[in-house]
Amino acid sequence: MIANPKPRRSLIIEHIQMIVSHLTNYEGRDYHEWALERIKVTPVPLTIPARKFDKCKPKLHQCWKNASNIVIHNPIKDIKYCEGYYAGIGGIPVEHAWNKIDGRYFDITRTLWRSDAISTNTEYAAIIELDVVELIKVMQLTKHYGPYSPYIFLHQNKIKI
Repeated sequence: MIANPKPRRSLIIEHIQMIVSHLTNYEGRDYHEWALERIKVTPVPLTIPARKFDKCKPKLHQCWKNASNIVIHNPIKDIKYCEGYYAGIGGIPVEHAWNKIDGRYFDITRTLWRSDAISTNTEYAAIIELDVVELIKVMQLTKHYGPYSPYIFLHQNKIKI
C-alpha cells in the first residue's frame, strides 16, 4: 500500500503564522489571523491567457495597478483581481497582486521580470479575490491602487482608521 504523499508546506502560511505568534499589537495580530482564515495557496503558471490586455500597459513594480487595470479594462464576467503574497527566489513572502480568469491564475507583472529573476519554485497565496464591481467599489473608497485586504479587514470588522 502506497502512503499519501505529504502535502507541500507553505512558506507563506508559515510566515503569517510566525507573524501572528510574535505580535502583541492586537489590531495587527487580528488582521493576520483574519488573513490566515481566508488564505488559499494558488498555482500561478509563468504563462498568461491567450487574450489581449493592450489597455493595461503593465509596468515593473506596480503589481497593484497592473492587476487592477487588467480587471477594469477587461470587465468580463470571470476575471478577478487577486491579492495576497508571493514567495519566489529566496522564499521570502512579499505582498503582491495578480489575476484570475476562467478559473486560472496569472501574473502579468511577473512577465516583465528578467528571466534570471524568475524562479520556477514560486508560491502564491491569495487572501482576497475581487470582481470588477467589488474592485471599483474598494478603489473608490480607498482612492488608490492596492493593497486592499487591510482595508477590507478593517471595514468588515468595523474598525475606524
